[in-house]
Amino acid sequence: MFYGDLFRNRVLGAAMAFLLLVSLFFFFREDQRVDPLAVVEHEEDHMGTIHRQQQEPNCPSYFAWIHEDLAPWSESGITREHLDEARRKGDFRLVIVDGKLYFERIQECIQTRDEITLQGLLLLLEKFPGMIPDMEMVFVCNDFPQVPKDEYRSKPPPPVFSYCTSRFGGHFDILFPDWSFWGWPQVKIRPWEQESVEIFDGANETDWFEREAIAYWKGNLWVMTPVREELLQCNNTQYNVVVYYLDWAKEEAEGFKTSSLSKQCHTRYKVYAEGRGWSASLKYLISCGSTILHIQPDFWEFFARSWLPYVEYWPISRENMCSSIKHAVDWGNAHPFEASAIGKRGQAFLKEQLTMDHVYSYMLHVMQAYAKLQRFKPEVPKGVQPWRPNPGENFGNVTAGQPCNMPPRDQVMVSRFTASQVAGYWQKCP
Repeated sequence: MFYGDLFRNRVLGAAMAFLLLVSLFFFFREDQRVDPLAVVEHEEDHMGTIHRQQQEPNCPSYFAWIHEDLAPWSESGITREHLDEARRKGDFRLVIVDGKLYFERIQECIQTRDEITLQGLLLLLEKFPGMIPDMEMVFVCNDFPQVPKDEYRSKPPPPVFSYCTSRFGGHFDILFPDWSFWGWPQVKIRPWEQESVEIFDGANETDWFEREAIAYWKGNLWVMTPVREELLQCNNTQYNVVVYYLDWAKEEAEGFKTSSLSKQCHTRYKVYAEGRGWSASLKYLISCGSTILHIQPDFWEFFARSWLPYVEYWPISRENMCSSIKHAVDWGNAHPFEASAIGKRGQAFLKEQLTMDHVYSYMLHVMQAYAKLQRFKPEVPKGVQPWRPNPGENFGNVTAGQPCNMPPRDQVMVSRFTASQVAGYWQKCP
């Protein structure tokens, strides 16, 4: 690595991760399959303590990742040259000067992701007036991180804001809340503050113990990735899995009658399977309070980087996926209180630590920290007027307030999360 402090922090993190991996090795060595009951009991005590401590005005623990995301520029700062290189990788550039938002499209985004993200930023300016410093930022709006670490071992990377990062930390992208927090109008999903409440209410209609004792996945099989193709092979009673193909074109033609998220909380277990890249669906699945069977991902979003397996989700191996899901369902049905507790913890996390107040606080803190690293004066693009949304659209409401308090750097949390991604938690089943 190329900077002293960054190098020392990385070495410290690597050493802590190594010690965790060694301890996990001895934990798993007698039996290659994890004892979820033991893990649940241990992690419930640990995470329960963390969750109790994360009360306002303190921010949730995942905010500490902001320090990690911005560490590559801690010594060099962010220069105009860095931003020019970021522009070659990005989809749009935004500038904030004197509390006004300016937008420059670099290339087309999927659907209207860029415009919805901009609407969220306008609401941020309204919620925290006078607290957003002048800055220039470059965003990507697809489902993949864009700044691989292997390309920037000897020089600072370009600062690019993304909706996700890679599972093993192989990218330098700066994580940012995705557009769907302000709604996904193309599939009739409302802003998170409204959609989440409706799903929570739908989940309360059927207790976990009264739900169908199966795993359920509903989604787009038109994006036939290897993960979803393998999942489709599990679609039979032998594996206790139901896979439902959601034809979005048909749904749109019929007015989205069968795709209401609040009506999909009828099973004990819900499967999360990435699509072509990262998927925005995870928070909607967790809202049901079902036990999430999380197929080993390639990507993580900003709020999930404090999660641990058997605490907020059950890890599913990509190898022998069907058997891995069947084992999870069989174990959960044999230990319903422990299995239901995983689902309840995940749902409680959303209610307590992923409110829109938290989303806006996260945006504010990462943007303020980013702005402090700028080594240039932000400039409004020539001929560009302040961005204005289309009138009459609903992207949520805000009231002015104060953000939660940013936590300090938390190398223990980072190391625990990193270790959980590479150790035997993603178990193989026969």
